[in-house]
Amino acid sequence: FFEEFERDSKIVLIGRERYSNFGDKLGLKNFFHLVTHASKTADQYDLIKDKAINEHRDYLDNRDKYKRIVYFGATGATSRALFGELHGKMEGNVVMIDVGRALDVYYRLDRVYVPNTPEWGYEWCYSFDPSWIAQKCPYVIR
Repeated sequence: FFEEFERDSKIVLIGRERYSNFGDKLGLKNFFHLVTHASKTADQYDLIKDKAINEHRDYLDNRDKYKRIVYFGATGATSRALFGELHGKMEGNVVMIDVGRALDVYYRLDRVYVPNTPEWGYEWCYSFDPSWIAQKCPYVIR
């Protein structure tokens, strides 16, 4: 999935600082991370939208390099609202995917994961054993 996008796409992940090494984990050369607050993204909505639009302008200025721009949103309801507002209004070949909490399982065993985090919603990470991830996808856990 990511290898296909990596060939000729600008990949932008919108989410908390924890995901800053996601591009490195997958070896993505054209990866850009728009850092958001861990739990107060609704308060940052306009700032996040401005950052996403700036990344889009860069994509448009570099169409010889990028065939498309792919946004991954990991900010909960803020991603849904942002993608809902921008869908169909951005020029070019744009893909928007709300990944929700799907990336969290990859960070449960990662060295950047901090146990006992006070951030809302991480209780579910403690309720199951995600060791199968390292067995099925050892290149993702570093």
